[in-house]
Amino acid sequence: MAAARKFQIQSLVSRCEAYFESMEISEESACSIFQMAIDNKMEGMKTRCSQFIQENTRGVIRSDDFRNSSLSTIRNICKLPRLNLSSEEELFEAVMEWANLQPGSKVSKREVLLPLLRSIHFLGIPAMKFTQIVKKCPDIFTAEEAMHIVMHLANPNQSTLAKLPSWFNKGLSRCFSTPQIERAGPSPLTSDRKLTISLRPFAKGYLSNLMSVLELKCLEGRYQIRALKLAFGDPVTALSCIPHMVITVSCESSNYSFKEHIKIENSKELVVPFTQSILMHTGQKVRIEAEANEVKNYKFLQFDEHNSFTERSPFECNLGSLPKVNRLFFISEVIYRNTPPREKPRGPRNFRRGKQSKW
Repeated sequence: MAAARKFQIQSLVSRCEAYFESMEISEESACSIFQMAIDNKMEGMKTRCSQFIQENTRGVIRSDDFRNSSLSTIRNICKLPRLNLSSEEELFEAVMEWANLQPGSKVSKREVLLPLLRSIHFLGIPAMKFTQIVKKCPDIFTAEEAMHIVMHLANPNQSTLAKLPSWFNKGLSRCFSTPQIERAGPSPLTSDRKLTISLRPFAKGYLSNLMSVLELKCLEGRYQIRALKLAFGDPVTALSCIPHMVITVSCESSNYSFKEHIKIENSKELVVPFTQSILMHTGQKVRIEAEANEVKNYKFLQFDEHNSFTERSPFECNLGSLPKVNRLFFISEVIYRNTPPREKPRGPRNFRRGKQSKW
């Protein structure tokens, strides 16, 4: 890439960019690819890496790639606007581990860390936690700096704000925490009911990206959607991996939505419980989008319309996929349960059989 740019061979530059843009990003390579994208001004790859790191921060900062990265790379990661971490303390600990590996840390660890301290949002760390950090890292903060920071974290106001160190980042918390499900077991949740979507093997089921879309409309009653069961085709090997799957749930009537972020390794079937409550009543619609990205060594199954929705169900179902080719799908069950009605129902419920949309 550097040689192609130096000699202004645009066709070669374009081919290099296309090759790099097609690279798969993982927790073990995200830092290196991110810096390469920045150095070579590849905005598309830079955006992809930035999004991946923000969604998979915990795994990225625990990787050898992070520990072996340059100061510039670590600083760019520390400047990201969102981090999938429980708190800013996790980022600081990872940065400290990185600093311990740097040659200059034996002389002055503070000098090594100072360019990064400016990007740590200490306002997102409770005063008690910060006090513990100071005790563990006595050579990073001066006594005066530590005192003023603790005072501000304990009782933030204009007077304490004015006394903070010049390097102190006044940005608010940017951390969010989502569950990572790895090699989840296939066992269903107890005392729940299931809406089954029949899937069958398909020889050409290998794709690197696939979105399964499921729309549910409650025909009668009140229910809580508890989980999804996902299924994949044979063979599943030790190399089978979906490093980043995003499940987006949207409720039509209330404009309420949330996302689940999961990682799947070496599992043919798994149950993904929802971390937030999804309650449905008569007439309400819910849309579920499950997007598998950068899929490795997984074969998707094909929707079997003749054997799906054979049991009575309180839901009308529409489903599809992107890309639409071959009707590939990986949601095999919707797990739900009854919730107490607001008033006593009048007469028996007559469930209609679900229907599916055509691709």
